[in-house]
Amino acid sequence: MTKQIYLLILLLSLSDLSVSQTLRAYLVTTPASNNISEVHIINPSDNSQNYTGTLYSSSGKQVGPNSVALHGGSIRAQGRLILSSSQIADLFDTLPWQGPAMLEISADSDFKVMIKLKSPSGFISNTNCVTTDSVHNIEGADQRDRTYIRFINIGSERISNVTGSLYRANGTIIGSADRTIISSLDPKEQVWVNNEQLEGIFDSSWSGPATLDVRGHSNLRLLNLNYVNSETFFNFSCFEGTFAETNVVNQANTPSWELADLAGNWFGQGDALAFSAPDCTGSLSVQGTMSSNGYFSGTARSFPSNYSLSFDAFTLTDGSLLVMGMAVDYSIGYGASFSGKFYSDSVMRIWGRDTDNCFTQFDMIKR
Repeated sequence: MTKQIYLLILLLSLSDLSVSQTLRAYLVTTPASNNISEVHIINPSDNSQNYTGTLYSSSGKQVGPNSVALHGGSIRAQGRLILSSSQIADLFDTLPWQGPAMLEISADSDFKVMIKLKSPSGFISNTNCVTTDSVHNIEGADQRDRTYIRFINIGSERISNVTGSLYRANGTIIGSADRTIISSLDPKEQVWVNNEQLEGIFDSSWSGPATLDVRGHSNLRLLNLNYVNSETFFNFSCFEGTFAETNVVNQANTPSWELADLAGNWFGQGDALAFSAPDCTGSLSVQGTMSSNGYFSGTARSFPSNYSLSFDAFTLTDGSLLVMGMAVDYSIGYGASFSGKFYSDSVMRIWGRDTDNCFTQFDMIKR
């Protein structure tokens, strides 16, 4: 199909919401590491599933082929796929990579990802929980444990000027606010920053645990690891209220805004995701108008072809999800649909797939 627009395909039934999903194993150690990682991909659904993956090095460079089948056959309902880093290296036909890598995993329905990290001393911990805006256990100069924070760009565009503010346990600021921590992160790049480096960035030391607040980047993920007793890494990114790292859009959290607050003009633009069909190139822009009753209509346009389609969609009455978005050109037998989740009354993330097997994910902003 020469005229391509890649929007999200939303598969709906009267009783179920099924959305293709992409999750990540954030810290896959190299097979040459003394710390051994084991990726667990768990199928909690009622049906068998198949999983594909794309591997990225710390620099963000793709390692091996795109969308590699991670197993033979299917993973049955309530079953799991367990992959060692050596098995992952074999699947992607690559030599041991340098430093930890990130494995992006895709399936047609809900699944979970866990990493069991085993240290040389035999301790095992889960290192696959991340947050989006802050980390809360950065040890000070009075502690012997080293803190490592991994800054991860899960998006397809560069993140520039990652700034943050550091706070003591009593809430007072350490150094000055909004200091630049990382000047830029390339797509899929992952970078370590430790507590000693933060002392230099903020030109100040502290005692006890500190909080680092980092905001303003929707595709930035933070992984807070502490190297405890010089034996093993423990993940302190998981705490009550953590953002769930999932693209499933059927969560029941009640938003703090009303449907009418979403009314206005919206715009967003993004590229095809890595696991799309090989001929899915270029970018997509979407602009539309939301009415006060949740009806959303507008135009999706692909570049460089400049082909466009009009679409219609509806928002749930509680303002949590955008569902049943449709864009169809019957004359050429082409169609797409999309779903979305509102993260505020002015930011919405959409996902999906068209009839040419093109996928995309990006944020729309209310202007």
